[in-house]
Amino acid sequence: MVSTVTISEDVRRKIKRLAALLDTSQSKIVEMAIDFYEKEVLRKIESEKPNIKVRKVLEEAEKIVNERDPDWARVSEKVKSSIVGIEAYISYRWAEEL
Repeated sequence: MVSTVTISEDVRRKIKRLAALLDTSQSKIVEMAIDFYEKEVLRKIESEKPNIKVRKVLEEAEKIVNERDPDWARVSEKVKSSIVGIEAYISYRWAEEL
């Protein structure tokens, strides 16, 4: 079955150039790109999805621990609120080195 898809002129040129470079059809280039996306990108996204059951069990355990030990809950909340992402940490270190 043949179908048409509307794409921008820039994307069309890229597909055409890749097809010529690889000596294959433009449809094969699109198929290869989709296969790559499914194998690489979607697999990473799927592997990063947290298991909902595990999350619920961990949240319940955290709730129980926090109720039993208010000091732990206080320290735990401080740690959570002070977490700095790697990008921010790197930028802080970069500024120190300059």
